[in-house]
Amino acid sequence: MALPSSPDDFLNLDAEQQADALLESLGAAEENQRGRNLISSQIGAWFQNSTSLGLPRAPAAPNTKQSEAEEQLQEAYSSLEARVFIRPDSRQPNFCEITRAGKGHLEAAALPDGGRVNFARRALLAFDLHEALRRREVEVHFLQGKFETAILDGSVYLEAAIRAVGKLPARDVGVRLASKAFAPEGPLADPARLAGEQTGIQNLFTGYFGSVRNIVGHQAFRYQSNKMALQHLLLLDQLMEEVANASRRVNAPLP
Repeated sequence: MALPSSPDDFLNLDAEQQADALLESLGAAEENQRGRNLISSQIGAWFQNSTSLGLPRAPAAPNTKQSEAEEQLQEAYSSLEARVFIRPDSRQPNFCEITRAGKGHLEAAALPDGGRVNFARRALLAFDLHEALRRREVEVHFLQGKFETAILDGSVYLEAAIRAVGKLPARDVGVRLASKAFAPEGPLADPARLAGEQTGIQNLFTGYFGSVRNIVGHQAFRYQSNKMALQHLLLLDQLMEEVANASRRVNAPLP
């Protein structure tokens, strides 16, 4: 995704998307245009003087949108430097080179679901999913940009784990299973928690199966937001931790 033709479209991107768009434009630029000068060129292209269109000249006034666009372009450039996707060109210090990491990022972005892949790589740098989810290759699928597969497979395993640890019958599925397992008197309820907390955990599980699990189970479903996919993954991980804790508490192994 190179820099869009409209400043509004650029400003509507989040910070990471802005940096990705700038990196692609830097990668496509000629060597003598591969630097911060690209920012001034882009600002000039976005905010041409109205007289060039044959329109009457407007009184000079500060252009808030132009200032905002330039500031965010500068921040995107600094972000690329901080992530070592670009570095100063040793031959021309005012310009930059794309690093190996930056080229790898661009190559990944060019793949099907490349934007998802790069997002997932950044998102999962900060933490590790529960080991049981990793064994189910939930993390692998998410890193491949297969968000729906990751969440669905993880949810199927979560359901199986609740049933096995809680020793509940096969006829109990989804919301019904979670409600029975984590009810205040259910087999996986934590007696050390207050009654209100036990009900809260029960509602957390039933809410997950009623919304997230059911949504990703629809064949045509596709996440329109990378952020939402990550939120659902983190919630899945939290629920998996709860089941693992219950597994140790009742001395019943995870499947």
